[in-house]
Amino acid sequence: MNGRKASCSIRDLARYVGLSTCTVSKVLNNRSDFKIQEETRQRVLEAARTLNYVPNVNAQRLFQKKSGIIGLLIPSQTDGDNAFADNHFVNMLAGLERPLLESGYNLLLQFNDPELKKESRYLNLFRAGSLDGLLIWGAHRSDRCYEELIAYGAPHLFITSFPHRDSDEAISFVAADYRENSEQMTRDLIADGARSILYLAGPEENSVVELMTAGIEAGIRGTAATLFTTHGLFSQNDTYRQVLRQAASREFDSIISASALMAIGASHALRELGMAPESKRWVLLDSASRTEVLPYPHRRALMNDQRIGSEAISGLIDLIEGRCARVRKTVPISIC
Repeated sequence: MNGRKASCSIRDLARYVGLSTCTVSKVLNNRSDFKIQEETRQRVLEAARTLNYVPNVNAQRLFQKKSGIIGLLIPSQTDGDNAFADNHFVNMLAGLERPLLESGYNLLLQFNDPELKKESRYLNLFRAGSLDGLLIWGAHRSDRCYEELIAYGAPHLFITSFPHRDSDEAISFVAADYRENSEQMTRDLIADGARSILYLAGPEENSVVELMTAGIEAGIRGTAATLFTTHGLFSQNDTYRQVLRQAASREFDSIISASALMAIGASHALRELGMAPESKRWVLLDSASRTEVLPYPHRRALMNDQRIGSEAISGLIDLIEGRCARVRKTVPISIC
């Protein structure tokens, strides 16, 4: 004996109170379109507690017209992206597991290829009742295909990056606190003696880069330090070529890099030019691993991607179940 009281079925509960299973089901699901005497309603609820009634989740969702499925939309490799090569994405994915298990929702993976966008396939899943909510990873600022989700009222939430809108207040998202962190790390860098800073930013059409840039500009404002910004891909090879050009035309004593890969590319370029990378002050604004990125002193921001994933699922479920109208959450970043 484990001391736990066995649960009963809805039929057992209906027989116990002398009502039909349909009536009992409507009481338990708190149907607003169903009128019943308060005394009878309380009798059903009390009996459910007495008999340890546990609802059948699948039947409950069918009754409530829910699929029990949450979609995860990620960039397609046809667009030049590979989410599974991104440690941030893999760590975020791990953060989805526990809240999904606890909530009983299942996850449907969708690749955001050109045909999917053209046919509005994910919106059709909502219309068909096959999807309750959608998580979106890797959105670009210029994307407009999500407007129809907003117009349709489909519960959706952006993870880390989000598209541009006239009012970002209309967007639900969970992301790292890039702006605050970038400002603090820039102030610390200048306090450490930085006077001429090369900022290796990512693509301009990226909400994460916009937030980082806003933080850096706020951190440098009112100081004697100068900032040189170059935009490029989150790529080792692209940054290598950019730094070769930048280092030939200007001097800098410090480097702020938007990603670990960009920092590695910049380091290789400096060595090829006969410069010692270790002579520069380094700040990495975005790291997915506790492992040291560069073989010489540097400060780096460590994202809590698993928490971002967990908060994203919880936030989307709140939207699905009507507990809130918007989710706007930033997750603190650790500095190593």
